[in-house]
Order: sequence, then C-alpha cells, then structure tokens
Amino acid sequence: MAANIAMEYPQPIKSIPLYDTIREYLDDRASEVILNVELDDDELVGRRSALFFSRRNPQLLNFGYGQLEEAIACRSLAQVNYILQKKRSSTQYFEEFSYKRLSPVELAIGWPGGLQRLVDFGFGADGGLRLSMYIDDLMSTKILLAAEQFAREKNTWTEVLGDLKISSRKIEQVVIQTFVRRRQALTELAIKKIPEEEIIRLGLLNEKTLDAAAPRVYQELQKRGIEMPQNLNPASSYISNEHFSIYHALFIHGSPPSQRLLLSFYTNGFELVDTLDAEG
Repeated sequence: MAANIAMEYPQPIKSIPLYDTIREYLDDRASEVILNVELDDDELVGRRSALFFSRRNPQLLNFGYGQLEEAIACRSLAQVNYILQKKRSSTQYFEEFSYKRLSPVELAIGWPGGLQRLVDFGFGADGGLRLSMYIDDLMSTKILLAAEQFAREKNTWTEVLGDLKISSRKIEQVVIQTFVRRRQALTELAIKKIPEEEIIRLGLLNEKTLDAAAPRVYQELQKRGIEMPQNLNPASSYISNEHFSIYHALFIHGSPPSQRLLLSFYTNGFELVDTLDAEG
C-alpha cells in the first residue's frame, strides 16, 4: 500500500445474518481457508462467507487480493481514490480481475460511500447486485440498481429475477420498481426516435409495461445508432425469441416464484401472462 496514507483496519461490520451467533467461534485459520478458496461465480453462499471473513480480517493482500481490494475492506476512501487515480479506466481493471475472488464491488457492500465511488468510476454492478440482494442490504442494492452498466451484458437480469424468489419484500419492491422505470425509459426513448409505423410493427404499444417486446425495441434503437445506457439493455442469454417475457424468466430454473412475487410484477404493468416462448 502507499506509504503516504495510513491504513486503519476496522472492526467487522455486523450486517451479515447470524454474525453475533457465530463470531465467537471464528478464528484466523477459518478466515484464511475461506478467503483463499476459489469462488464459484454463481455460488452466493460461498461469496457471502468470503465477504463476512473479509470484514473480520481485511488485510486481503495476505490472501492474494490486490491493493484496491484491501483498501476497500479497510474502508479507506482516501486509499481507494489514490489507487483509482492510477487506473486509466474500470475496463483496465476488469482485464486483471478474476471472478474466482470477491470483486471490488462485492467487497464494498455495506459501505455506501466506497460503493458509490466504484460505481461512479465505472465498475459493473452485476456480481455485487446479486450478493447485496442475498444478504438483504437495501442501501447497497439501491446503489447498484442505479448503476449505468454491468461488467457482463449477458444473464444478469435473468439471474436477478431468479434471486428475487428468495429476497425480502423490501428488496423485491425496489428491484421491481427499477425494472419498471427502465422499461418506461426504453419506451419513451423509442417513441421519440422510432417512426410510428415501426413502433406498431414492434408491438411497443401492446404492453402496459414493456416486456417481451423489449429486446426488439432495444435492437431497433441500436440499429438506428441511438446511444443508450447499458442498464436499459434487456438482453439475456435465455432470451431466445421475441415472445420471452418476465414470467418466462421467473420460471426458468429453481423453485417456482411465489404468488406474491407474480402479483407484484402484474400490478406494476407486466401483464403479458399468456404469451408462448419458442418451446410453447
């Protein structure tokens, strides 16, 4: 770390569930095992455990992490800014980053000021968004939902929809409201930029809240050279045809969504409940 900025190692943050119950049984050996293990990108339980132990032992250089990650774990905004100033862009950092470790965004969950700084710098929100939802961190979830981009364009929203099945009511509501705002923004942009006859062909006006037609609308805007924030992109590797709706995504894998979750989407304008996908 840079010698001109003093590092202060904070006390663990107590926002992880069951912290008070298990903390007396944790030791440095356990921290070393958890922080050194290679993480599965989709395995949220393991990533939650690694996040927990990073708060117990934030000296992450000892575990193969970089200076930025340690500065984040130590909650040193001065050091984070110092390191980011040396980076040309977040893209440069992503080239060096492995999803086998906690990302800077994931490590910043529970630290609003640091998390916002990373988002403003251009870090993608995707991995951190799923983890913040999983540990029920509403503030971090809101910050990441407001981010303009993801590190990956594929899968993110389908994964988030799947995670909603086990999310709290407060997380569920803020995610659905974000979906609605983004689809409304995409609709308003299309109405301004696409001729009326093309809007009719795309089926834009057939849906109260833009749903199955969203990929077609986004692609049409792209073809016309319209610049859009990445977070308006409805793309998912699971969206294989124009009839794929929010409800198809909710039923793709895992347990079926609750009646409450389905009703929440429906009452927010996602009324396309009778469309067929490519498999019927």
